[in-house]
Amino acid sequence: MKPNYCFNKEIFFLILTLLLNPPAMEAKESWETIAFQNQFQKSEKSSPPNGYLYDNGLEDYRKKEHSQINFALHIDRERKSEFWNWEFQGTLALKGSQFQGFVGPQATLGFALGEFLVLAGRRPHGFRQNLLPGYLDAGDGIHLVLRKGAWQFHIIPYDIYTGVRLFSKQSYFNFEPVDNTGYRRHSFGVKADWNRFQFNSGSQILYLPLQLNEREVDKTEKPDLTRLILGNMGLEARYSHLKMGLEFLTSQGRIRNREDNSPVRGQAIQWGISFQSKWIHFKTHGFLSNTNKKNQDGTLSSLGFIGTGTNPFQTPFFSQILQIFPAYWATGRGLQDEKTFLDGRIHGAMLETLIGIDTKPFLWSFFVAHFIPRNLQNGEISIQKRDYERFHLVEFGLSIGMDYEEVNFQILFSQWKTNFPDSEGAQIISLKALGYFG
Repeated sequence: MKPNYCFNKEIFFLILTLLLNPPAMEAKESWETIAFQNQFQKSEKSSPPNGYLYDNGLEDYRKKEHSQINFALHIDRERKSEFWNWEFQGTLALKGSQFQGFVGPQATLGFALGEFLVLAGRRPHGFRQNLLPGYLDAGDGIHLVLRKGAWQFHIIPYDIYTGVRLFSKQSYFNFEPVDNTGYRRHSFGVKADWNRFQFNSGSQILYLPLQLNEREVDKTEKPDLTRLILGNMGLEARYSHLKMGLEFLTSQGRIRNREDNSPVRGQAIQWGISFQSKWIHFKTHGFLSNTNKKNQDGTLSSLGFIGTGTNPFQTPFFSQILQIFPAYWATGRGLQDEKTFLDGRIHGAMLETLIGIDTKPFLWSFFVAHFIPRNLQNGEISIQKRDYERFHLVEFGLSIGMDYEEVNFQILFSQWKTNFPDSEGAQIISLKALGYFG
């Protein structure tokens, strides 16, 4: 089969960056190869309860079962001077028959204007906490950054939001089609970093198609847009090897849901606790959101939390193969409310835990992730058992890493299952090698 060389704008910028190598530029190129196999345990008896589906009928999640070897070239270049700043991270990847480029978490070109740093490109939101290791939200547009002592102000006057597409979220399955559709967004926020504490707060204004499910959008006509306002406020504390953080999120607006025109009144909480020493590191983090609220007659009163950015899960199946989100989520494919295990947008509770042990030259990492869907009882954030479904999804696994002559080898085994009778599950085994040039 001939490779599918999809020449997108990411490939153009990556090749241009490789060709341009001005003096004093710091270059950190690296290569990566991933060989993996994922296999689903099929069951003809099983069906999820309460109206949930394994897939959306358009794509059977079992089709993601395959073996493959992927290759990637990671580019990381940076140059700073008194007047201008250039930072670029990206990936050129060949996966099966597909060849595509990915912009990394940060890729900006800018200059100093008075006390401001003016940048164009992708930059992570400087007003968010890093509580969820697998999550990133970034602006693809114009950035204004101002630092005053412990305070940093980040303003994004114009941003084309496409869901923050990253290679690290597509390592274990075929690439998604590149969708040039973007949504206008404006963001601003602040972060203050002191000796033991960090405070952050920000707001976003995102314009989306009125329809909640993108499949209902008439592709022949430009859909009307609605305004969604998102906010965040958090606090992080650090002491010795221990770090704890808590962040509150909100989303407000109005979305047309089929025949209804329902308001969005979303709230969510995310938290993280980590401990790291020379020999051991421990991380646990989670996410809780409110859900849709119904009137006494069963009609929809308001919609729950709507998130933006990458998939917040870190584990391979939840974040990359199933691609399940713990709330409604705005991605590059629009705003969806799929009640499915594949590509689902389900309000619920998310919890991930990782324990790492460093026994030079090996690094042993044990991880487990849980997801429990809400049963739409009252629409508010809750930790009561009665407000959640009786079933849950769990993924657990082991990763073994080893460094040998500047090459890092990693073996990963991961498995996901559900706890309802005769349920289906899946497992993945992968071998990864990562090395640096020069």
